[in-house]
Amino acid sequence: MQITVATPADAEAISAPVLAISAPFFLAPTREGAEPFLASVSEDAERGYLATARFRGHVARAGHPGRFTVNASLNAVPVYERFGFLRRGFAIKPLRVRILEATDADWARVPTLRSWSTQRTPADFRNSRIKADRALQRDPAYRPEFTNVPIVYQDHAITLDDEELALLHRHAQRSLYGEDDGLALRDIVFAWWEQQFLGRD
Repeated sequence: MQITVATPADAEAISAPVLAISAPFFLAPTREGAEPFLASVSEDAERGYLATARFRGHVARAGHPGRFTVNASLNAVPVYERFGFLRRGFAIKPLRVRILEATDADWARVPTLRSWSTQRTPADFRNSRIKADRALQRDPAYRPEFTNVPIVYQDHAITLDDEELALLHRHAQRSLYGEDDGLALRDIVFAWWEQQFLGRD
């Protein structure tokens, strides 16, 4: 087996197994309601992901015969079985854990958590009481009340010069947003925000 970095040419090979193992999770045999998910893992979508620097995937190709061992989570076992791997039992390894009390120097290295104007705490919840019993039971007095429903959309005019517009066209996820420059720009802005403030690549 040879593992290499995926390219847009591998889009079909990546999309096909994802779609194949997704069937048991659809709510209806017609796949009704799963259209956004199906579009996000389609061959065209995967090709779009792999064509940008924001996404990087790997593919396994046949070759290099021999014995290989994979340590996988239980949820991933069926995927590896489809690759041809055989289940050979499970092992539990002992783990020694030491819990030490933090020193003043340890606490000094803890970064200050940022606070955002949109951040909410349990005190802001309409029902701030945390359910302590494990058994699920219906609450006849429950009425759904969400502060962000219905979602309100507001249009904001964005002016781009020729250079900025060219950058937008170069990095827009057309496989996801088509020719809608507004949605493509919003995706880029959100991706930048996550990278800047959440440390995601």
